[in-house]
Amino acid sequence: MTPRPGAPPDTEAKKQSVLLYLLGVFVCVPLFGLSIAVALALGAGRGELLAAAPLAGPGVTRMRLRVPPGGVSWWADLEASWRGSRGAMPEVSYELEARQGARSLASTTCKTGERGSSFCGIVSKVGAKFSGDCEVELRCELAGLPVGEEVEIVIRGSTGANVTEMRQMSLNARERRAP
Repeated sequence: MTPRPGAPPDTEAKKQSVLLYLLGVFVCVPLFGLSIAVALALGAGRGELLAAAPLAGPGVTRMRLRVPPGGVSWWADLEASWRGSRGAMPEVSYELEARQGARSLASTTCKTGERGSSFCGIVSKVGAKFSGDCEVELRCELAGLPVGEEVEIVIRGSTGANVTEMRQMSLNARERRAP
């Protein structure tokens, strides 16, 4: 049926466009909000980032940070290829030394073999070879750091036998989250 000249627009088409708009508002917007909330929750699970020390491969780097009251947790930020069985991670080791000026405060060694949580992007597997990017919580501690004061952390990073290629092995210092 052809609308006559000067007649009001098709009300059925108007109803459909209003329904599509409402569908977008009541379905898409909450889903977008949920995805943002999940992303924030995952990031919050690691604690606030205090400092990052870039390291493309084995070597030495430094970071400065102010020690928060709850302490510091250490996270390896890895992008690598490695060999292993299911659940394996690249073998990476960090020797940490906390300093204030010329004075050494504490030292420890952190290894991905002694790890807590891990948050990975895409990890691919071909046979026994893995490739991917992950941030891995390291189970180590620099005891006795002065709360509220700035310290320098000297980091010596090295890779283990299962690493076939290392593209990034930076170290992140995060505020320790409550247990």
